[in-house]
Amino acid sequence: MQVVTGSIVNDHYWTLSYSWNQSGEIIHRGDEEYERIDEGRHTIVSTREMMSGNPGKEVKFEGLIQQMCIDFGIQYIWYDQMCIDQGNHDEKVHEIQQMHLIYKNARCTLALIPELEFTGDKDRRGHYAANTNIIPNSQWSKRMWTLEETYMSKSILFVGCNVYLWSDHYKTQGVRKWDKFIENIQGRGKEKWEAGTVLWYARTRRSTKAHDQVFALANIFPELQEYISFSYHQSPIDLMIQFYGRLAEQDTSILRFGATIDIAILQKDTNLLPSWTGVDGIHIPQSHSQRKADEMTIRCIVTGDSMCLTSNFVVVRVEPTASIERSDPLDHPDLNYTPDGLPNTLMSCIRCITEDGSMNLTVATITSEAQYYHNLRLADYGLQATHFFPLKMKNQVAINALSKPTHYGGFLSITEECSECIVLSEVSWHAYKRQCYPVIKRDNDHYKSIGVFIVEEFFKLDAFVQPKQSFEIK
Repeated sequence: MQVVTGSIVNDHYWTLSYSWNQSGEIIHRGDEEYERIDEGRHTIVSTREMMSGNPGKEVKFEGLIQQMCIDFGIQYIWYDQMCIDQGNHDEKVHEIQQMHLIYKNARCTLALIPELEFTGDKDRRGHYAANTNIIPNSQWSKRMWTLEETYMSKSILFVGCNVYLWSDHYKTQGVRKWDKFIENIQGRGKEKWEAGTVLWYARTRRSTKAHDQVFALANIFPELQEYISFSYHQSPIDLMIQFYGRLAEQDTSILRFGATIDIAILQKDTNLLPSWTGVDGIHIPQSHSQRKADEMTIRCIVTGDSMCLTSNFVVVRVEPTASIERSDPLDHPDLNYTPDGLPNTLMSCIRCITEDGSMNLTVATITSEAQYYHNLRLADYGLQATHFFPLKMKNQVAINALSKPTHYGGFLSITEECSECIVLSEVSWHAYKRQCYPVIKRDNDHYKSIGVFIVEEFFKLDAFVQPKQSFEIK
């Protein structure tokens, strides 16, 4: 292979997306310094050799890429090990800022997934199939840079050890319900993901260097690059706060997170980041089919680790001792629906009041059947419902009551217990075809972001909304 200057390329080029630790042995040299050692243990096996049982020949990573370029008729390919001088810090930092353009302008991205293989089995249609369900659990799907590379790519060719397939074909093969990434990548068209969605996909991804967690995200949101410093000679925590602050000012969906079912996904050193980054929970994505072009009029100002946000609000009392148990899950109210599944116009605004006439809503701890019922709805995204919004219907009025409720109006998903929390009612999004609001609680002289309140859209909380107030969230 030969390195050429991009300006002389007279044909389309491809890009390579792969997990760095599968290209060789990664040696930690101390601090944030790593070195890749390639001892030539990658194996190329031709069809003839495979049929005869020949083990093939071992090559270095560069030889593996060269063979794939021959197999797929690729004349030019870009990948970091060859096209960036890994020993030149200045060149590396400069190229990192261009990653979104490199992958966006490529004809196609070739994604290496050694775990993907032809199994010899047939699918439901009688076609020979590959184990495509391995892709979400592959090393490639666990790396932060491959998130950015896939997001920016026009098309993706997945290459396994003995099989390959295109991303649009992969989508039609029956993607597992909980694996939304490729499905949404293929369906989004030119639509840009907002912060909450990107951070949900980033939740389980890691990078060899902590700084690259931010640098990869900054290539998904390139308009924010001018506000951060691209240098490995800085505190990763300071860099994260700097980036998340600018992201929050642009897009408050960073506050759209709740309690997670799987605590193993939580990042280490969470106490070093402010609560509004959502580091103690899991962000909530919006699928392509659910996404709406809502213009968020509420903006925040972030200074250091402090977020200042002004909004109307609703106070919610949490009753930890009032647990609602039922043998049958509480159901939706009986509503007349239009053919497209939406509540009839006459029924689309159900007034909600409290039983005692107070301005504060009350939620109760979810237990048993109710917990199971809610988690069935949320398991796809790893979100856990922690508290239940109990209602009983009377003359098309929803009464918030702990005593013998007949319906649920929604739920809280919060990362820590509290006796009272505040719902920022002027900051809202659509999630799970419901209305979603961020939740905060007082913490000494400031507030802490702890999760979300998700309410059925046809329940109106206007009676509980209190005047605007400024909240300092840390």
